[in-house]
Amino acid sequence: MSNVNLFPHKKNKPANCIGSCSALSIDEIHAVEEKLEDPEYMDAAIYRLATIITDRILSGGLDYEQEEI
Repeated sequence: MSNVNLFPHKKNKPANCIGSCSALSIDEIHAVEEKLEDPEYMDAAIYRLATIITDRILSGGLDYEQEEI
């Protein structure tokens, strides 16, 4: 397999679509794998994710439906 469709749900396109898909080539996958092995890259990614989650929580939640008790 030469392409992996990581986010097929975003545009509702099949994994084997031609044109502007959200698929990665083998070279792009290897580049991502190299980044994932870098501790500094991972620390920065975790920090960015934590910042996004914190901002969403502080701005009113994560858009989950609130259940009345």
